[in-house]
Amino acid sequence: MLVREGTGYDPPGLVNVVANGVADVSAYHESSFLARLQQDTLIEAQNDALWHGPVARRLAQWTKPFRLRIKERVTPRIYNKEMFGDFTFNDLWIGSLCRILISIQRYGHGGAVLLTDRNQGLLPHYKVRYDRLPRHLEEIAVQRVRLREAGNLLQAMVDDEGGCAAGRCLPGGAHCRRRRRRFG
Repeated sequence: MLVREGTGYDPPGLVNVVANGVADVSAYHESSFLARLQQDTLIEAQNDALWHGPVARRLAQWTKPFRLRIKERVTPRIYNKEMFGDFTFNDLWIGSLCRILISIQRYGHGGAVLLTDRNQGLLPHYKVRYDRLPRHLEEIAVQRVRLREAGNLLQAMVDDEGGCAAGRCLPGGAHCRRRRRRFG
């Protein structure tokens, strides 16, 4: 998975090529890994530990309370729509974890992130408590769900021939009056 910081545009082109180092090149289509040429070896698969396997299962367990809080805030009917599955919400956490790991790598002095639910007997050199991250990720997820649902409702109003008859029109039938004026 190609991870970039920021919310900028994808690089132009059909295939993106990233130079990882001397004689080390990776190719991506959008954010999907295609292949990597490292020295004289072609690597066609990438380990995706954050999405498949035991690490992914553990992350899914830890994000379950997060997903339940989102479901409570946006109602189960909206949450259960196909657009807002667990993948989307796990993606927020995994993206944050990737940014943390990239920052550790960029710092260049080594480091690790320990993800555990048992902290008895652990003596980390630097202990970081960042309680704002779960709150912010939850708010981002809720706002994305609400924005998407609002877009769906507006699209249904525009697509629906009898928007006002269906009870989904703007107050006073303003949407339908404007539409009739524009389209005859």
